[in-house]
Amino acid sequence: SDLGQPITGVRAFFATMENWHRWLARTGESRAWGKSINDAGNLLFFGIVFSGIFLWWPRQTKWAYFKVNLFFRPRLSGKARDWNWHHVFGIWAWLPLMLIVGSGVIMSYPWANNLLYTMTGSPLPPQPGALKGAPGKGGPAKGGPKGAPGEAKGGPAPGGFGPPGFGQPANWTGLGLAWPKAKQQVADWQTIRVQGSPNENAPFSFSIDRGDGTQPQLRGTLTVGRDGVVQKWADFSASSTGAQLRILARYAHTGEVIGVSGQWIAALATAAAAVMVYT
Repeated sequence: SDLGQPITGVRAFFATMENWHRWLARTGESRAWGKSINDAGNLLFFGIVFSGIFLWWPRQTKWAYFKVNLFFRPRLSGKARDWNWHHVFGIWAWLPLMLIVGSGVIMSYPWANNLLYTMTGSPLPPQPGALKGAPGKGGPAKGGPKGAPGEAKGGPAPGGFGPPGFGQPANWTGLGLAWPKAKQQVADWQTIRVQGSPNENAPFSFSIDRGDGTQPQLRGTLTVGRDGVVQKWADFSASSTGAQLRILARYAHTGEVIGVSGQWIAALATAAAAVMVYT
């Protein structure tokens, strides 16, 4: 079916917003320091939001004192109104903001990311670019070919960019046997995506999603051989607690982890944060 052409103006707008949000509208090599400034600002904001709950909390735990800071008082004006608004917006947006800003800290800083794994007793994920068994920085990988420092065995084919077979069309032999198994794995699936391979002996990898595509807790991966035999099923629960929380942090940052309603909550919370800055 014809889906039409994308709305270029909308795409350009959101691309600009993302550029500001992630890299302070910098491009090229200057993106690194733009990101550093944004990361530091987010960390500072996390400290402000976290401490705000203690400043908000009444000194006397009586309903009359809580009520003053929980609800709007329409008859106020000037600084008294700003004080009231700051407290009301602050308390209702506090938990969503803690999730949004806290997940941002986890994604920004390796120490925060590692702390998440350590606190949950989960093994740390492998560092990006690290070669298993590499004795030192820039040294040859253990078991790699002689005379090729830093090159892992089974790497890109000579003159190519990527693993052997990269760029070749996938071989779909056996998909007719594997596909029914993917449909039967999860009764209430919404989307199924299959990953093929040029290797005629490689199994099929099916990504089965029960959500809207942005809820990792509703996704799983099914590996099926070309003979139709299921080899492995790995859903969200198969990961360690630290890995689960790290994956959720990405989608908690935008509210998508609980669907459209979560996105609305995140949008309202960030709007409330702007009001708090103003007041």
